[in-house]
Amino acid sequence: MRLETFIFVLFSQNVKYVVGFTLQTRLGTIQGVQHVMNDTEKITIFRRIPYAKPPIGDARFLKPEPYGAWSPSTLKATKFGPACIQVTKNYETSEDCLHLNIFIPGQVLTSTKKPVMIWVHGGAYIVGSSILYDGSQMAVFGDVIVVTLNYRLGPFGFFSTGDDASPGNYGLWDQHIAFRWVHDNIEDYGGDSGSITVFGESAGGGSVSFQSLYPGNRGLFHRVIAQSGVATSFLLRADQTSVAGEGKAMIQRLNCSSTSSSESVRCLRGLSPFDFLGEFFKVKTLSPVIDNDFVTGHAERVLENEDSDAYKFFTSLDFMVGILNGDGSIGITTLLPQSVLQKYNVTPSNGYPYPLLCEYFVPLISRFLPIAGSARNHACNIYRNDSSQRSQSNRLIDLMTDVGFTFPAVLTADLHSMRSLEVSSTYVFLMTRVSPLQSSILPLWTFDWMDRASHGMDEIYIFNSTDYFNSTDDMTFADSLLRYFTNFAKFGNPNGNSLVEWHQYGYQKKIQVFDKDITTRRGIFEDRRKFWMETIYQNTKTVQTKLGSMDGRIRKIPGMGSIYEFFSIPYAKPPIGYLRFRKPEPYGSWHGVLNATVYGPSCMQATSSLGPDLPNRNVSEDCLQLNIHAPYDVFKNSNRSVMIWVHGGGYTTGQAMKFDGSTLALRGNVIVVTINYRLGPLGFFSTNDSASPGNYGLWDQHLAFRWVHDNIAAFGGDPGSITIFGVSAGGGSVSFQSLYSGNDGLFQKVISQSGVSLSPLLRTNQSLLNESAISYLKAHNCSSTNTHEAVDCLRNVSANLLVGSAYSPTIDGDFILGLPEEVLKNENAQTYRFYTSLDYMVGSLNGDGAVAFIFYITPQLLKSFNISIQEGIPTSFLCNYIAYFVAKAHPREEEKIAKGVCELYSNQTSIDAQSNAIIDLFTDIDFTMPALLSSNFHKLKLSGKRTYQYMMTRINPRQMSLIPYYTYPWTERVVHGADNLYVFKLDVLINLDQEQDVRLGIQMQKYWTNFAKTSDPNGPNLPHWPQYEIEDKHIQILDIPISTTLNLFPERTKFWLHTVPEMLQTNDHKSTLTSVSNTSTRINFCFYMLFACYFVKNICKC
Repeated sequence: MRLETFIFVLFSQNVKYVVGFTLQTRLGTIQGVQHVMNDTEKITIFRRIPYAKPPIGDARFLKPEPYGAWSPSTLKATKFGPACIQVTKNYETSEDCLHLNIFIPGQVLTSTKKPVMIWVHGGAYIVGSSILYDGSQMAVFGDVIVVTLNYRLGPFGFFSTGDDASPGNYGLWDQHIAFRWVHDNIEDYGGDSGSITVFGESAGGGSVSFQSLYPGNRGLFHRVIAQSGVATSFLLRADQTSVAGEGKAMIQRLNCSSTSSSESVRCLRGLSPFDFLGEFFKVKTLSPVIDNDFVTGHAERVLENEDSDAYKFFTSLDFMVGILNGDGSIGITTLLPQSVLQKYNVTPSNGYPYPLLCEYFVPLISRFLPIAGSARNHACNIYRNDSSQRSQSNRLIDLMTDVGFTFPAVLTADLHSMRSLEVSSTYVFLMTRVSPLQSSILPLWTFDWMDRASHGMDEIYIFNSTDYFNSTDDMTFADSLLRYFTNFAKFGNPNGNSLVEWHQYGYQKKIQVFDKDITTRRGIFEDRRKFWMETIYQNTKTVQTKLGSMDGRIRKIPGMGSIYEFFSIPYAKPPIGYLRFRKPEPYGSWHGVLNATVYGPSCMQATSSLGPDLPNRNVSEDCLQLNIHAPYDVFKNSNRSVMIWVHGGGYTTGQAMKFDGSTLALRGNVIVVTINYRLGPLGFFSTNDSASPGNYGLWDQHLAFRWVHDNIAAFGGDPGSITIFGVSAGGGSVSFQSLYSGNDGLFQKVISQSGVSLSPLLRTNQSLLNESAISYLKAHNCSSTNTHEAVDCLRNVSANLLVGSAYSPTIDGDFILGLPEEVLKNENAQTYRFYTSLDYMVGSLNGDGAVAFIFYITPQLLKSFNISIQEGIPTSFLCNYIAYFVAKAHPREEEKIAKGVCELYSNQTSIDAQSNAIIDLFTDIDFTMPALLSSNFHKLKLSGKRTYQYMMTRINPRQMSLIPYYTYPWTERVVHGADNLYVFKLDVLINLDQEQDVRLGIQMQKYWTNFAKTSDPNGPNLPHWPQYEIEDKHIQILDIPISTTLNLFPERTKFWLHTVPEMLQTNDHKSTLTSVSNTSTRINFCFYMLFACYFVKNICKC
């Protein structure tokens, strides 16, 4: 960015009684001055303190060196030193300019430990000086120590050859060493080295933002205030592609050309500093540049790596960022040459016409930002206002403000706030207050037609209010700003008595608006934000795989970073015609470039199950596709862990596209893959023989896992670190997959959420299979004594006619060899060895049973008992009906079991409590107990693999509106599927202002992704999650706060896993009650009989 800036010089009107003051410091004796302000307030000032040796001669274009001590002489620090070399007539300049100034309120006592604020001036990195900023007012008002500093500007501070001869960023290195000087010495001046804030405006804001990304600053400061400038703005950093060329051009103009850039730089060191004055406005890259030392990459890219030192340092800092709604005014002045003004016949004081915006500025911006042609037209339309030239001119300011200031600031706040909640604070302000004096104070870029707060007005209020304003409103406003800023410097929180409360930016993106009245708003210019953050920054990425090339899309996720997405990648041939009711066949390679930028259709299902917000509401048999969400950047050697999601939906409904894996991928720096698989009859219909063995949906999943294993390296994934996970039927699916030894090597970890293969709700009743097949074939006019002919008939029926019936995994002797509880009894079998070779996480929600509840307790049944489901279920219904239904599978012990169920789940304190206890019953028999048994099986053999179990008990305050299907007014449990909100849909919770639940969601996402990466969910800032063991059955309770318990629901667990099996023992089968295998067999037989009715009910629908 190049700019001639308006320079103002401060003459304090309220300072009296200047006297000398001498102080002994560790570097030597120093003499400053003391003033009395406003007749009462004492301020001590030390000026021109050298923090670095003069960067002259051979030290030009090198990092600064510490100045060191000045003793034995007394340093006279009573007058300002020269500004750094620049083009100006307003003050003295010199290369010997690396000085700082200290403003101390009250007595100078080393014991006071006052917070410190270090100001970095702006000026587009080419002009400006610390002399312009009197810190006295801020120091006295906020009782803080204010430090102002000089740093090298223009070619002296930012010239780069693009190589080691002159890497650049010397101005940033100057600031860094000044910060170190302050940290190491400020206690001699009464300051607290443990409470330092760096702040700046414009290029100064950009500077402190860059400083917050340099880990070498760790410990030197603790808070940052970036005003009208951040490192993510293209206006405040060099165009990397032009650095070497611009450097070479300067060398040529100064007659220092050489075949060696080192020789050229040596020549430049021999020139007079004034020889460089002509270069200040010629070199277009005199800004921070990527040097792979101080600046290692574009800020938004650097901060996408949670494991980087830059990210960890950035998020350890309290951060305030702000913009003015007219900041773009300076960008217009900077980027608008005289030739363009003449071409469009423009006089700035009269305003700017629309053609200038669309024909000049939008194409100009597209040189720095990836704006496609169609997006350019959209930008032209968004910022068009034909009502008057005044309005159109202000819209041009909006355009430049948005691209250069507002949305870079929002991006910075997003990146900081979404990942630093536990350790630091984030605050954002927008100044919209328009002073009638601004065009006279800042005339170079401010005009009378402006309806926006002009760039730089905030620093006028915090540094120079007494010089320009005398109205009560202006002075009150200035006082509020000073208090906000100094409170933030002292506490990391700007709030204080009598101030309008300033909320953290956080998930709700709350912004403090500084206008005539100070208010809070949520979000900022949302229509424009969506355009720039989601449309402009979304472009394509081509990846070459062993199967062919494909185009995906790049999308920016606010507060998270860039995600690479590849949709509708075919992993199997369309299972149509001959391939219907058969195992899937690999898709293989493709010709040309595969368009993977849009979602494909869902697998065949009832269209009523498709939500209105799906990006593609089509259904098709040609659906065996997967989607990949990979964090920036897609490199073959990234070796990121991979998580493959299998959706739920009762094996009848559901789709991969419903689950956006981008947030989870970015949170954990993992690759998330979501897959479609065949559903309903097309996925699970079985004739119980070789004609149609069933389980096609499971075979689809298996083939998808193989595709991922074989191809994910092309997307930066590690084929040796793959986790499969799913919820409900997806949890049951991954549980079944963990029992199929043909998956050996395809994945290493499993997460089963609210569903396991041991649950009869998630598998077919084998005894009803033949009857079900006959009914289904008959319903579609395909009856035959030959099942092969019958299935061939079904292959010719329209797929639309085959949906709507419920089918599940079945024992086929191929994928599923038997009931899981029977198969896992054989510790020598391949199935058992594979199962126990995997790391395993399993869990449930304490209200999962609500999904079974609605299938069993039908409206007709409730009506016959005169029960209103909305009012609740009475104890009499539990004890007189439900208990006996549970027990009727065992006639000999029916009374004992029914009595036990009645006693255990009765709660007569209220009908609400009783209703929830009935939910507990259904949760126990089909979710909690099967999950516990799965863990027991996994830990029975000491394989060395890890087992973790959880129970979610956090009830979302808006659960009834978010998941209405399973929720009633009396529900006090977490209903089935609620965990999806926390793992995949944090944006829903964010939009509902549920900060506590968002925090829980982030913790859960970290648990999940940590487990995927390391087989251990634990990590920094997370409550410890101990392993599940046979002796110590640790269960992580996911609530607010998270806790750990031993032996979940002991009375209920004892009843189902011990008491009932004891009742069912016979003289013919006397197994030990401690045997997990035998207990599992008996209890699951009980569950199996309980839900036989459920399956019959659904099968009869055929």
